Amino acid sequence: MEKENDIEEGIFVHYLENTISEDEMVKLEQWLAESESHKKLFFELKHIDELKREEKLPESFVSNSWNRLEFKLISSKHAMKVTFWRYAVVAVIAIAVTLGVQRLFQKEPVIQSTIINTEEGAKISSMLLPDGTKVTLNKASQLRYDTEFGKETRTVYLNGEALFEVTKNKKKPFVVYTQKQRIEVLGTIFNVQDYVDEDYATTTLIKGSVKMQSLNAAGEYGKFIYLKPKQQVLVDFMKKQSIVSTVDIDSTKTWVNKYLYFDNDPLYHILQRLEKTYGVKIVLTNPAIKETRYSGSFTTNQPIKEVLEIINYDKQFALTEKNNKILIN
Repeated sequence: MEKENDIEEGIFVHYLENTISEDEMVKLEQWLAESESHKKLFFELKHIDELKREEKLPESFVSNSWNRLEFKLISSKHAMKVTFWRYAVVAVIAIAVTLGVQRLFQKEPVIQSTIINTEEGAKISSMLLPDGTKVTLNKASQLRYDTEFGKETRTVYLNGEALFEVTKNKKKPFVVYTQKQRIEVLGTIFNVQDYVDEDYATTTLIKGSVKMQSLNAAGEYGKFIYLKPKQQVLVDFMKKQSIVSTVDIDSTKTWVNKYLYFDNDPLYHILQRLEKTYGVKIVLTNPAIKETRYSGSFTTNQPIKEVLEIINYDKQFALTEKNNKILIN
């Protein structure tokens, strides 16, 4: 690329293929911050790449279209290298095909969704939303947003855990919907943990301000809860209560940095977190100890057995393995 677009085209490809490294992500964020034109180019390509992935185009059609475009790019001495444009051109073709199909068969445009998934035990995933908001998605999590994102509101749907660093926009609130909560912010940094298969959820505010509502048993949202920095709300769906507490947040020791931190958490909460972090099945065979509370911090580089043995320092339970499962009894 030319000096005004001084970034390796491979970084774009790695981002779109979800193989971007931490160092490349830093370079991409710095490049995006340099100018609005950088942001516009990046998110246009990101959007058409998402459309491309939903279409299966004939090989000959793609090849012929690429050859025509490649000749034009080289003839005009375009700054971007051939490798990057070969990746992007299929997305451009997909837009034409997608719009053509919509006009033929539908009167109203289709609202399409972008869905990002991470598997249990897999690596953490970082991404940028169209408004520049950075989202770090934990393992075994899913984030979804529609093509309407940013037009009037900025709405995303989360199943799992994510750290949001929201770009400030007073005119367009940023809203996160989960299975148990609705969280609204303007521009802030906060963490949300809410897995569909768990009966509790937490929202932790690191910087800025947050207002949130939790769902009751009737499926209705309750009154707003306003959080201040270093406050956390725990939504206990089984006990039908929301508890706000002050937490000691160390930004260098979070799941984003491969740390696990438990602060007087019940054992069954801890085991649910360990299952998703390590991608294993843990069975608690003795319900009498499920509410026993523990505190501590660990790194995800530690083997799960080592973490469990540290938690069980006073030998309150026995740890065995059977049929690829860890039994706690």
